[in-house]
Amino acid sequence: MRSIVGSLAALRPIAPFAALFVLLVIFAGGGMVVIAHEADVSDASRAREAVTRGFSAALANLDAGVEMNVATAPVAETLSDPRGTPASTYSFFPFTSPASLGYHGTVVLNPDGTAFAGTRFGRPWTGPSLAAAARMIAPVAARLPTQRPASLTTLRRDERGEVLAIAVANAAPTGGDVAPASVPLRRLAILAPVVRQIVPRILPSLGVEEFRVLRPGIAKDARASDVANAVTIAVDNGSPIVFFWRPREPGRAAIARWGPVHATLLLAALVMLAVAARGSLAATRALKLLANSDSLTGLANRFAFRTELDRRLARGELPVIGMIDLNGFKAVNDEYGHLVGDDLLVAVGAELTDAAGPGDFVARLGGDEFALISPSGTAANLLAAAFTERLARPLVVGPRRLQIGAAIGLSTAQPGMAASALMGLADAELYENKHALRPWRRNSDHNGCRQAGP
Repeated sequence: MRSIVGSLAALRPIAPFAALFVLLVIFAGGGMVVIAHEADVSDASRAREAVTRGFSAALANLDAGVEMNVATAPVAETLSDPRGTPASTYSFFPFTSPASLGYHGTVVLNPDGTAFAGTRFGRPWTGPSLAAAARMIAPVAARLPTQRPASLTTLRRDERGEVLAIAVANAAPTGGDVAPASVPLRRLAILAPVVRQIVPRILPSLGVEEFRVLRPGIAKDARASDVANAVTIAVDNGSPIVFFWRPREPGRAAIARWGPVHATLLLAALVMLAVAARGSLAATRALKLLANSDSLTGLANRFAFRTELDRRLARGELPVIGMIDLNGFKAVNDEYGHLVGDDLLVAVGAELTDAAGPGDFVARLGGDEFALISPSGTAANLLAAAFTERLARPLVVGPRRLQIGAAIGLSTAQPGMAASALMGLADAELYENKHALRPWRRNSDHNGCRQAGP
């Protein structure tokens, strides 16, 4: 747990950059999703407008076609001639150009709404099917005035339920051998099946996929996303028709296209962040080690010693601390130089570390001053005894065998005692013993340990 806390603390220097990175990822990903959604919504709206516009254009084309036909002289004369026959009527049908105007049937209605003549796919149209077509067209034709040019376009279902676009027009008498103004005129109607003829003609310009017409009643059962991509067109004499298409969803397509790139960049950024975090963690650990370690001996330094002592006192422990000062170190330094003196300090630090027990904490405070923290007087006595026993033997430093000693001052913490006071007591004990040149020995007074006299 402590290592995890330490790792998190080590990441603190890069926390602002990590937070910025996370925010950038959130905003970038969220922005991409929002933009993609808006693109899909915009494309769906564009498609609806295109379908409506395309269908309206197809109906307007039919209306223009029927108006153009009735404005053609041969057609107008035939429509207004009461003596005309179906055979004579067929002569003007080539003028109607069904292929270019987008319809497949032409019907001439009598004033009473019955069929007079007709063509289908460019051929004469007769029989019951023509009569049925006339019955379907008659209610539309009845809305037109009888003695002036007019036209009307609408949608109606035939007897089989198929939706047809119907454009009906009449022409005013042209003069000459025509019916008087009191005689109703014949009307011209052109027909185009919506699904079979109009939809295929407008489909290429819509920019949608899988465009189709739903059967009556299907739209109410469609999913909400489907209905959003549908246009409903009213029909005069029946249920409306619904034009449905599968949306292109350019936003989702863009995410599918650029999502892997975004994920790769994100992964690369995460790797870079991990590398930076690892480097920062290593640097933090190195700095922490440097800040808490003595660069010469590798032992804890004065700051780390004081931190450890404060921590134990804060937890309610009553540790024993020891202050250690070497005897004879200055003479070695003066005789052999500072390099040998440094090597001697390293050797002393190693001996102190080897003598320490599991609960002991040893440090170099500076110069030839060392210190220890033990959990009890017994542990402190054991550590001091082991250390002085090791220093009783010459220390091997390079090619030399050097003999030094050490003075130790021990002090036991009391409840409520501050660290500075405890260190002051140990220092006083140390210098008393050092100046009296008294060696350390094990004792068991009320403090648990002390420097005994001779």
